[in-house]
Amino acid sequence: MYNVAVLMSTYNGSKYLREQIDSILRQEDANIHLFIRDDGSRDDTTRIIDEYINGNDSIHLILGENIGVGRSFMQLVYDTPNDYDYYAFSDQDDIWLPTKVKKAIACLKDKKVALYCSNQTLIDRSGEIISTRHDSEPSLTWEQAVCNNRLSGCTMVWTKCFQKIVSENNRRPSNELLENRIHDVWFSAVAGLIGNIYFDQESFILYRQHENNVVGVKKTNVVKQWGDKVRNKKLRNGRSKLCKELYTNFEDLIADNKIKERLKLYAYYNQNAKMKLNMIRDRELEKYSADSLIGLKLKILIDLF
Repeated sequence: MYNVAVLMSTYNGSKYLREQIDSILRQEDANIHLFIRDDGSRDDTTRIIDEYINGNDSIHLILGENIGVGRSFMQLVYDTPNDYDYYAFSDQDDIWLPTKVKKAIACLKDKKVALYCSNQTLIDRSGEIISTRHDSEPSLTWEQAVCNNRLSGCTMVWTKCFQKIVSENNRRPSNELLENRIHDVWFSAVAGLIGNIYFDQESFILYRQHENNVVGVKKTNVVKQWGDKVRNKKLRNGRSKLCKELYTNFEDLIADNKIKERLKLYAYYNQNAKMKLNMIRDRELEKYSADSLIGLKLKILIDLF
């Protein structure tokens, strides 16, 4: 039986937390070790976790200051020992089906991939099924992760080898980046560049949608996004900042020179007019972006990519 470290970040999650923890502890054919970092909750979240810890040495709680969801999850990646067989992210308000981890491990072994992701069954706050998130397999490329990530952290399971790589000091994303692009974007992009990703069209998670979601399936207000970026410099160039850190941190592990050059273009496109023109002419970008073609080219033109 494999030892699996489940990494959960909590923040004011008392309403649904028991249901989620119970579902994690009921996983079949796995020794579950639950590592929880609380991101400064002000409700009963930590009290509930303490109830589970009492007499259970497989649950570990780290109390921290509020640093945001992306940094909190990545801190768990760094703080969790690298000697578990497999690792997984967990949100605080979902429900895992009993075979979630078992199926993920089988795919990771069989497909020889670094990262497993799956579909999700969307439920409302009462647990009623709304729909399935993905009708077909999303793109698993690093370009998709950079432009418009489609893979959810709460479905991710990965290998010990991948864990060792992403937790190395010289490969960690900056805190500034994690305020703009959170943990699941980073994992998707890194795995797309240096490893392989397997997407399971089946769903093994009931993915709860409610008014207090920290992250989730949300409708995008394009006008608001543009306005926020114009007003706040920290929100600009999220994609190119991500590519710069990917290029700096993982250049030595990218075997394909064409991929390396493409990543470099995305990272440094605004250094000169020639590179910017090459970006505007890049037809591949259209496949991955949620922006219209005009909107995408405009973002490149005015340095918002």
